[in-house]
Amino acid sequence: MTRTEKVIAAFILLTAPLVIYALARLQPTFDDWTYLTYPNEDPQWQRYFLPYGSYWRPIDALIGYVLALDLRLFPTLNHILIYLAHLTGMLMVYLIGRRLQYTLLSRIIAPLFFLLSPAMLGAVLDIDSINQVLSSTLGLIALWCYLGPSKHRLWLWPTLCLLATLAKENGICWLFIVPLLGYAFHITNRRQLRRHLAIALGCVVAYSAIRLSLPNGYALDENQYLTATFTDKLNNVAKFLILSFSCVDFISLFHQPSRHIPFLLLTLLLSIPFIYLLVRRGIAHLKERETLVLLLTILLAASPHLLTLFSTMHAYAALGLIALLVGHILNRGSIGRRTITVTFAMYMASALMVDARHYTKAYDSGMTGYRMAESVILQAHKPANKVWCICIDNGEKKYSSFCVIPYDAFGWGNAVYLHTHHRWPTLLRNETITTADARAHLAHIVGQRLAQGYDQVWIVDGKEVKVIEK
Repeated sequence: MTRTEKVIAAFILLTAPLVIYALARLQPTFDDWTYLTYPNEDPQWQRYFLPYGSYWRPIDALIGYVLALDLRLFPTLNHILIYLAHLTGMLMVYLIGRRLQYTLLSRIIAPLFFLLSPAMLGAVLDIDSINQVLSSTLGLIALWCYLGPSKHRLWLWPTLCLLATLAKENGICWLFIVPLLGYAFHITNRRQLRRHLAIALGCVVAYSAIRLSLPNGYALDENQYLTATFTDKLNNVAKFLILSFSCVDFISLFHQPSRHIPFLLLTLLLSIPFIYLLVRRGIAHLKERETLVLLLTILLAASPHLLTLFSTMHAYAALGLIALLVGHILNRGSIGRRTITVTFAMYMASALMVDARHYTKAYDSGMTGYRMAESVILQAHKPANKVWCICIDNGEKKYSSFCVIPYDAFGWGNAVYLHTHHRWPTLLRNETITTADARAHLAHIVGQRLAQGYDQVWIVDGKEVKVIEK
């Protein structure tokens, strides 16, 4: 390592505890309350290690079980695991760049792009995204092993790719990505590529056979991931390209209460020179085998989400490969070192601004649910066993997991359950009604629920919660 690389590595390591501390302050919102990586106290916890519905994610089930051993671990442990996996992914991008003989500048830019690109925000700032980050990281480790000289690589890469698949199903794509990139960068020849692709196909068949032979404890209900229309898929491709390659504060554009056009334009203008440089040099080297295969594998890594459902979290699936593409383009070009350095510094300034704003919004959303839970506990004269939570939909708009509707941040009452360390309520049910229904029928609904034996009714209206006791 050069002195510059050592200084950057030391800075990242020294600031890692501060970053983890900041991430640990983010509270759960929305589907964080209902996913497998929430503390799982189900007496039949073993069944979550088996396929459930359309999914089989035993690593998530293990995390949920561990969290239930000590509720104080949630969500801090989630954030620690996600960020450590993200740092490991960054290290893999750097080490792969070394094995591919990237120049010093490319070896520095590629991992920094991976570390700070806004494409990572949907996963790194989330709580239930351990599966996405771990799957991608294991895929990158598999690629690094495959590109190395060790004989063990021939069994390490399929093993690591299957572990990535057990983290999240799209990890199975890495079984094909790894040998394709090995061929692209002249590590293997065509004969070896065909043999390794056959091994990958065999692993897919074995995985599918094992999965189908295991009992499935959940009914296969309609899955929103499997109902995408052709128009939805085109929209997914557009979102993927924009989220993966641009560096713009989309909160300022898509979330009306947070709209800030000057900030949006500033982040856009700062990032354009570097993006233009990448596109220009990428087109110049488009016919090269390495560039074409990198583009192919990027699409392959993102394909499960492009064909189904794509959100901000899913941009992470191909981020490591995109970072390698960035490094490759800069490695192959004849652009001046000063030009690259200045434009990338501008891009990083924009990325840090976007990252900070998204963090602030995610923090505010989480704290909204936290304060609502505190309000309920203060209003309640005693713990309640049975609670009915009524959420009034006032037409608020959300933006991904950063700007969340208050009743979603409140977890439809689950924030109280976490706040009381799962002591109460022992039974929590909820319903969402419109503002018009609330004006016309709220009193009747409250009376009906109390008559049905519920100890309390919580009425969630915006950021306010009113507790009505029997």
